[in-house]
Amino acid sequence: MLRTITKPIVFLALVLVSTACGTRKESFEEGEKLPKVKEEFLIDKLDSLSMQRPDFFYTRINSKYEDNNTNLTFRTTVRMHAVSALQATITYANIPIYNSIATPDTFMLLDRRNKCYIQEDMSFLKRNFNVDFSHRNIEELFIGLPVAWDSTLTYRQLKDPYNYVVSAYSEKEIQNLEDLKGEIITRYYLNENAEHLEKVIIDSPKDTTSIEILYSNFEFIENFNVPSSVEIKIKTARNDIFIDFKYTKTTINEPRTLFLAIPDKYERCE
Repeated sequence: MLRTITKPIVFLALVLVSTACGTRKESFEEGEKLPKVKEEFLIDKLDSLSMQRPDFFYTRINSKYEDNNTNLTFRTTVRMHAVSALQATITYANIPIYNSIATPDTFMLLDRRNKCYIQEDMSFLKRNFNVDFSHRNIEELFIGLPVAWDSTLTYRQLKDPYNYVVSAYSEKEIQNLEDLKGEIITRYYLNENAEHLEKVIIDSPKDTTSIEILYSNFEFIENFNVPSSVEIKIKTARNDIFIDFKYTKTTINEPRTLFLAIPDKYERCE
């Protein structure tokens, strides 16, 4: 394990994660019952949202990270070129501390405090932290799209009078997660108007970890509905993690340069 940068790497992994979770059953406060809508309408809406991907995305985020032993606040800058690359920079006291780039094939991170770097394929985080995700899923989390939506699967509306919920798994299967070892169970919650995502819950019984992504606010920018506030709750066998994002400046389809060079004096992190 790369002990000198374990905390920031874990943070980046969990910030970028989208397809690994656990065996927790959720209960939600009951509000007013929602009007009934056809299952096909909700599925078509999620399918449509999954394809609404801007060519370029940029945002600055006030970030907060908490776990059982840590409480951190800092700023994160995200630059994204759709399908090709995403760059995330963590800044503390206006000084860039960690800089990372993820592409469909590679993951690179510079640790400027320890003057070292990581350069691996995308399986690095899975091997080191049991986190499995794709570059495309990273984009989906930040833009507020249905994470890991697969139009080739058969989805269904779950019976919930207080929420619009869609999943590829039935209520019975979700109630017995322990029987789905090796499967990833994702539930998509649309807001009360069925216009955008409100929440994504992903369960992976094999990993005994659970992730809930909550989108509490959206704003309309250049014909795209993008989040302005995101909370991520992660429950593992050993830790409870909370990540809070408050987007402070977001632009859509304004090309920006993504660049990450490894200084000659930097060595591989140990």
